[in-house]
Order: sequence, then C-alpha cells, then structure tokens
Amino acid sequence: MREMEDRLQSRHWRVVLRRLLPGESQTWWLEKCEGDRGRLVVLGWDLRASRLVVRPPVPPPGSAGVEVWATSFLDEVLCAAEFFHAPDRYPARSSPGDWQPPAGWSCLDWPELDSETFWSGWDDPTAMLELVLPALGERKRRVLACAIARRLPLPSYQTAASLAAVEAAELYAERRSSRRKMKRACKHSQMDFLAQAGADVALTGALDALLLQTGSTAAVVGVLRELVADPFRPVTLRHEWLRNNGGAAGHLAEAIDSEGRYDEMPILGDALEDAGCRVALVLDHCRAAVTHARGCWVLDLLLGRSEMA
Repeated sequence: MREMEDRLQSRHWRVVLRRLLPGESQTWWLEKCEGDRGRLVVLGWDLRASRLVVRPPVPPPGSAGVEVWATSFLDEVLCAAEFFHAPDRYPARSSPGDWQPPAGWSCLDWPELDSETFWSGWDDPTAMLELVLPALGERKRRVLACAIARRLPLPSYQTAASLAAVEAAELYAERRSSRRKMKRACKHSQMDFLAQAGADVALTGALDALLLQTGSTAAVVGVLRELVADPFRPVTLRHEWLRNNGGAAGHLAEAIDSEGRYDEMPILGDALEDAGCRVALVLDHCRAAVTHARGCWVLDLLLGRSEMA
C-alpha cells in the first residue's frame, strides 16, 4: 500500500479521504493535485482477496469500475485513475500492454465531481451513509436517528408523545438523561425504535420508518449535511472565534445547543464572523435556510466535541 501511495504521489495524485471498512478493506478517495482538478476517483481495497476496484464516486449506468488484481496492478490502477479523472482526454493505446477502457465507456455520461463540490452536490443518501457511517461514533449515530425521526411526515409521528420521545432520545445520546427515562418516553409513542440499546438498530429503525412513510430516504441527504461536515474539506477550530468579543460566539453556541434555539444559527454566523471567522463552510452553514438540529456539525466543532463522535 505504501508503494501504491508513493506511485500515486509521483503522478500528482493525492489521497483526500480514507475509510477503514470491515473485513480488512479500505476505500481511498483520490484527486489530481495539478492543473485541471478533474474528477474524484475511488480506490476500493479488499486486502484479503488481494484486489481492488478503481471507480468514479458515482458510476454512470453501464460502469461499475475496473477490477484489478494485486499481482501486477500498479500501472493498471494509474491508467484507470487517469481515465476516470478525465475520460474525454484519456490517450489512445500506446503499447499492447496498456489498459484501455471498454469501448462502450466512451459514450457514457461521466459526472464531474471534485472535492470542492462533491459533498454539497451529492444526492444519493445510501452512498452518503456508506461513506460517513464507518467514521461516526455512538452519539452521532443516535442523534442522526433522532434527526431522521423528526422528519417523519405522518401526524401520528408528530404527536406530543412522539416529539417527547425524540427529545428524550436526544438527551440520552448526549448523556444528559438515563436510558430508563428514554425507554419510558418512547414506550407509548410511535418512536419505540429510538429506545433500542444499539445506536445502529435505532438508526435502522428510523431509516425504515422514513422509507415506509415516504417511499424514499431522500430526506437523509439534508440530515447528513446538517450533522456531518464535508469530509473532503475538513475545518479546524480556531479558538479566537470563541475568545474574541467577550466570547459572544461561544456563549451563543452553548445556549443554542443546550436550549434548542436552532433558529438563532444565522445570528451565530454573524457572531462568528465578528469574532474573526472567515471560513465559508462554517458561516454558510450557520446562515443556510435549512432545519438545524441537535448534532449540528458547526455546534459540535465550537463546543469541542468530535463532529464524528
């Protein structure tokens, strides 16, 4: 793997994101780091089977990627990565041993997705979940389940009992309440799936309920962007944002989080800008016309929580 990364770097590729998966597998997200940014390329490693798959992040119909075996794959991986980076500029065969894409691929519609726009433009909830779930901790998975539950559309899910159940599950996720209180609140509501012992079971229950009631999990896209920062463009907290102006931004973030005053997120954006924050991802998220919720990645960042915990 180290040899592969060295070869990629020598050809001006960089690994912008890594994900460890069950079964001794990994996923690398690559981007060209010179000239035209081109498209993101994904390497999926199956270490036990000694093979990998080179593919675009969103393969068009008719292309699942290039499967490469570890016996002699370095050159083939690089050729396939170059093709997915810029399909319209991939060179014709220069020698009999060079890899070439299947003939039908030349007419496929290859999406142009780079690390600057990918997360904000992605609309596949299943693929987004597959990308972020391996990195999410117990707390974040539970608040994700709660945020999805709040978007269940039927009136039976919006009763006082159901909303109280969601609030109890959120408090339990934040370790501000006991599991016994959460189970009691969920018992007589439509949100009993939130009381499950495992966060993954609660999340699966929320996804199943959403799919059952709406026929789609499309609402998950917005929830993920609310709770999970763009994994391709990480943001580092600068503590002067919390210290400047008498700590106004930090105090407001604490109040929004503890009292659920999420309608004040745009005000938090102004306070952060006044305190010296110039990070567009942070300011734009605060001011976005979206439904903010517990577990908001900006609040987690400001309050010193791991945004993936």
